[in-house]
Amino acid sequence: MLTLMRSENPAVRAAYLALAIFAAGFMIMNAWPNPGYYPVDFKYFWLAGSLWNTGISPYGADLLALGAAEFPGERINPFFYPPNWRPVAGITALATPEQAETAWAALSAVAIALSSWQLALLSRHFAAPLSTLRMFAIYLFVIACVAHGGEIAILIGQPTPFILAALTTLLLSVDRSNAVLATIAMTALFLKPQLSIPIACAAIFIPFLRAPTIIAGGLTGLLALFGLGLAAPIENFLAFLENIDSYKSFPENWPIHMSGPNFLLALLGVEAVSAFVLLGLCISVVAFSAAFSMYRGVDLRNNRNAVQLLLFAAMAAAFLMPTHNSDFLATMPALLLATRYGGATRLALIVGLFLVMRSMSLSLLTDGVIFADKTSMVGLYDTVGSGLLFAVAGSALWRVWRGADTQVRKSAPTPLSPISAGAK
Repeated sequence: MLTLMRSENPAVRAAYLALAIFAAGFMIMNAWPNPGYYPVDFKYFWLAGSLWNTGISPYGADLLALGAAEFPGERINPFFYPPNWRPVAGITALATPEQAETAWAALSAVAIALSSWQLALLSRHFAAPLSTLRMFAIYLFVIACVAHGGEIAILIGQPTPFILAALTTLLLSVDRSNAVLATIAMTALFLKPQLSIPIACAAIFIPFLRAPTIIAGGLTGLLALFGLGLAAPIENFLAFLENIDSYKSFPENWPIHMSGPNFLLALLGVEAVSAFVLLGLCISVVAFSAAFSMYRGVDLRNNRNAVQLLLFAAMAAAFLMPTHNSDFLATMPALLLATRYGGATRLALIVGLFLVMRSMSLSLLTDGVIFADKTSMVGLYDTVGSGLLFAVAGSALWRVWRGADTQVRKSAPTPLSPISAGAK
């Protein structure tokens, strides 16, 4: 099979080209202007940006009123995104909703293509058997066409493609030792705190990423202050926290309709754990793993080891934090592990990726088997799939620990036996 994939036969080369063209065409079709889609998720960024551009906080009733006027008949939720989104949302609101949504969708497709290219470049250091161009064609097809999250994100205006691009940029910056790129990537990642905070926790243990992470944190703080406004930042921050607290009151955000530990607790009829508690748990898991890496003698100045730790942090956040299906687009860097490991590890990875990529389709096929509600079936598949990805990333990190331990034992001086010590 690998011989065929490496073949320079014109038919094989044409197949890779066709794969890339099909994926690009599929994204363009989804990004084409469609007035029936822009009110879904994208509308919140446009509404928030419109208010921010006039000096009004989007965390109060003004957003609900503007939403009712601009999108009559559409349900308008509070704005849940952190205040460092202000520059992005503000630029978005400079155009009409239709124009802005089309540009957002087109840029989402570009972000997916960029992520695929960066993963292809990274694959060269992760034992990929194919050329960069061929890996790009495979990654683009998988992320754009196989992963339902990519299609949905483009259609309804989810920000996940940009978060994916930020994550792959961070990984590539480590591989290329580019501190400027790392700073930009970390600043962009902080737009998604439940993913970026665990990753930043891992990054602090990586010598190369310490300065970029601290600088990105400072920039994010300034952007957050800008988003909260200079007039009443404390009141606006409290309003933001109130919106976050109300997040779980909407049916689509109930634990049984999302993934992770809270979904499992919902199956047992146990009350959900606070997202802040889960974030603390995730930070603890990542921090312990990073500290244990250092204890085992893992050299985190080594690019491969650093990327492995960052992948583990990303998969930990994907599993432990309550997550919607479209957000699992950020787990696509786990594809790198498929080119690095084989056997049971690769099988578990493929199954996990398939579950999170096609959970919506699987829920239609298994409707009523376990849950009468298809959304709960999606949560089940996502929880199992993200759990497998977390386990695979943990297994990969364990191999790094064992390898480092072997190297330490090999390089350590052999203790003298009593006889040889006496002779000496």
